[in-house]
Amino acid sequence: MAMKTRYIDHTSKCDICGATDLDVCYDMPYIGGHWAFICEKCREGRDHPAGIKLVKGVHPKRGKGRIIDFDEVAYAKGLDDEQIEAMLFDGDVECVDGCVVEPDGKCPHGYRSPLLILGII
Repeated sequence: MAMKTRYIDHTSKCDICGATDLDVCYDMPYIGGHWAFICEKCREGRDHPAGIKLVKGVHPKRGKGRIIDFDEVAYAKGLDDEQIEAMLFDGDVECVDGCVVEPDGKCPHGYRSPLLILGII
């Protein structure tokens, strides 16, 4: 499982050192089954792939000050059988704007999973 990236307006403070006003923090396993918001400095040496990288700012595929309108239906219909099969077995599905979601999910920008659009899920 790879670390996912989510773009947000503001990040939480680090649960380990208490640092605030972070540009990047990680929501990831810390000790045992406990999860925490961890700043980059506290994350050094903890290369755990699970979790979410929280980045302050806007999604890189959004335009300057405006959201680019992607045609999610055309994108879904343009996928070949191998790509659809990989999405079904991987569990991670890439939406038209590049966000990774669950097979039956929707990204924070409102784009649906291609598997939902195609009626597979």
